[in-house]
Amino acid sequence: MKLSIITVCLNSHQTIADTINSVNSQTFNNIEHIFVDGGSQDETIELIKKNPNKNKKIFIKKNYGIYKSMNYGIKKASGDLIQILNSDDVFQSNDIVEKVIKNIKKNPQYDLYLGNVVFFKGNNFNNSKRHFTAKSSQIKNMINGQMPPHPACFVRKEIYRECIMYNEKYKIAADFEFFNEIFNFKKKKFKILNQNVVRMRLGGISTRGLKSYLNISKEIIKSSILKKTNVVTVIPEIIDPIFFYLKFDVTINYDPVTNLTDETTLKTNINTSVQGYLQTSLEKFDQKFRYSQLTQSIDNTNNAIRNNRTTVKYEQRVTPATLNTPTTYTLLFNNELEKSSVMSTAFTGTDGFTYQLIDNSLGYIKSARTTDGVVDSPQVYLIQPDGSTNQGTIDYTTGKVILNNFRPVTISGGTDYIQLTVTPLVNNSDVTPVREQILTYDVSDTKAIVINMVAETII
Repeated sequence: MKLSIITVCLNSHQTIADTINSVNSQTFNNIEHIFVDGGSQDETIELIKKNPNKNKKIFIKKNYGIYKSMNYGIKKASGDLIQILNSDDVFQSNDIVEKVIKNIKKNPQYDLYLGNVVFFKGNNFNNSKRHFTAKSSQIKNMINGQMPPHPACFVRKEIYRECIMYNEKYKIAADFEFFNEIFNFKKKKFKILNQNVVRMRLGGISTRGLKSYLNISKEIIKSSILKKTNVVTVIPEIIDPIFFYLKFDVTINYDPVTNLTDETTLKTNINTSVQGYLQTSLEKFDQKFRYSQLTQSIDNTNNAIRNNRTTVKYEQRVTPATLNTPTTYTLLFNNELEKSSVMSTAFTGTDGFTYQLIDNSLGYIKSARTTDGVVDSPQVYLIQPDGSTNQGTIDYTTGKVILNNFRPVTISGGTDYIQLTVTPLVNNSDVTPVREQILTYDVSDTKAIVINMVAETII
C-alpha cells in the first residue's frame, strides 16, 4: 500500500522544513511526497529541492490557490491513499503513519479514515493548545456546521476520481463541501481511527479564527446542504453568531507524593481536560457553560489533585466595520458583573492618544488614556462629542454594556477587533447564551487557559 502526501505551499520557508522532516522521519517508507508551490518568492522551493526524499514530486503552479493546487496534486498522485499535509503542520510521531496503515489494512472495507488533530503554537510541537477529535457525531451534524478534522483524513484515491474533487471557488472551506458530499450524499463508509495523527500549527489560513471560517461555511451550508434538500418554499437565512469568549485561571493544589508523574505532565493533562470539556460543551447554539462540570472534569484528571480554584472571566469583541466611524455597540454578558472589572485591549482615539475601555464602578464606561499599556494615573478620559467623558453604560445586574458613538481610529495589537473583558460577580456561575450567541474560547490566546500549580505535602 502506497501513501501520497500532498503539501500545498506558498512562501513557507519558515515552516516547510519541519513538514519535510516529519514526513522523512516516518518508519513507514512507501510514501510519495508531492509539493505544489504557488510561486514562492522566498527559500521554500530551494528547501524542497534539498529534500533528500527520492519519492518526491515538485510542481510550481503560480496563482493556483489552495484547492486548485490540492486537486492538481491529487491528479499527479500514484498512491492508493491520499493525505493532505499543510506546509506548517507535522505528524504526531515518527511511527504514526505506520500505525495508521496497519489500521487501514485491518479494516479495508472503508473509503475514508479519520484521525485527530492537535493544535500547537510557534515552534514548540509539544505546546498543545487544543485537540480536534474525529467523531461520528460530526458527520451527523454537518447541517450545523460541524465536520471532522481534514488534515488527519486518509482518503482512497478512487474516491476523488469517482465522487468529487475540491471546489476551487472557495478559499478555506472546500473541505467542508467535500465531506458533506462524500458522507451525506455519496454515503461513503468511514472509520474513526481514534489516533492523534497530525499536529497543526496555529496561525495558518484555516486556524485564524471561528469568524473567518464561518463566513465561508455559511455559503457552503446554503449551496451544499440546503439546496440539495429541495426546500423550495423557504428562503434560508443563516444568522451570524455573536461569540462569547470564556477565559480561565485555574489554581491546582496537588499532592506531589501521590502524583505518579512530574508536575509539567500533570499540568499538561489538566490543560487537556479543560480543553476536552470546552470542546465538547461549547461552540454550539443554546449550549450552556456549566461551571461545576468543568471543575469536576479538572478534579478527575488525576488522583493527586486535592482541589482546584477556577475563576472565569468573560470576553466579547468589538469589530468596527469601518474605523474612525461613530457606531453604537451592545454587548450582553448575561450575568451580574463586578464593578470596576471592565478592561479592553488598546485603540487610538480621535485625538491621537492610546486608550482602553474601563468602567468607573458607577455604571459608566470610559475611554481611559494609557501609556505603555498601563492606564495613566491620574486617569485621563477621552472627551466625547457631547462634552462628557462617558463612552457608554454598564448594567452590573444584567451584564449589559452599551458603547455609544464608539469611534476607534486604529486598533492596537495587529487585530481588527477590540477585546472587552469583564469579571462575573459570582465566579462559580453558569453561563446561558442568549439568542445568536455561541460560547467559546480562543485557542490562540495564551491567556485563555492559565494553570497555576501548588504542591501540598501533608505530613
